[in-house]
Formats: sequence, C-alpha cells, structure tokens
Amino acid sequence: MNYIDRTAITTARLKGLEQDLHLSVDLQYNVVLSILYVTYCPMQIPSNMMLNWITKPSLYIGACVVLWGLISTMTGVTQSYGGILAVRFCIGIPEVTTNSFDASITDLDYARVHFILALSTYSHGGTPERSSLSDQLFFTAVL
Repeated sequence: MNYIDRTAITTARLKGLEQDLHLSVDLQYNVVLSILYVTYCPMQIPSNMMLNWITKPSLYIGACVVLWGLISTMTGVTQSYGGILAVRFCIGIPEVTTNSFDASITDLDYARVHFILALSTYSHGGTPERSSLSDQLFFTAVL
C-alpha cells in the first residue's frame, strides 16, 4: 500500500495535480507528501498493540485496507490544497498496518534463522542481494 500511495501521488503531480489544486509553490506539494507522516509515525505503536490485542488480526488488517482504499479514493475528489492535506493526513492511519502486517506474515512463514533475511529483503521490496548486511544486522539486533 505504501508503494501504491507514493507512486499515485507522484503520477498525479506529473498529470497536473499542482495546476488542478492551484498549488502555488513547490513547498505546498512537499507538505502534501510529508503530512502523511504526522499520523503514520505516531500510530505505529498503537497499531502494533492493536494487532496483538485483537483475536482475529485479519479483520483489523482487512478493515484498514478497506479504509485505506476509501481514503485513497477521496484523493481523487479533492478540490483544494486544504482538502488534499486532510486526505493525506488521514491516510497515514490505515497505512500503518502495512509494516506490522509485513512482519507478522513473515514471522508465520519463515523459521527464526531465515526470518531476518526475509524481513530485511521484504522491507526493501526486492531480492536478498538488495538487502544489505547492515539491514540484516539491524533485524538481528532487534530480534
């Protein structure tokens, strides 16, 4: 979901987002990109706690995916700078589940010895060759 969101907003800029919303300077576009992290970063811990507390995490993750889709759709109907800021602010809340979901699913599928390589590879969205030794050492230290 993170990659879809980042790609969509960049593509929208190339297709005339700044002209459609009358963004006057590059700073406004950068704020539109950055406002997501105002909710994304602080919500990571509560989201992980919720994932462990709920007996059926699939319901929580599914609800967040649907909510993310609805909020993403709202991006297409915004008419002003304030509107896109509000949507981007809100989209950070359901998007948080992707990180905890990645780790949870990876933990279920891999043995402990392979988990570190799998998680560091998955976090880079590529192959084990793209996963650096420092990433693998980081995940080893965290675990």
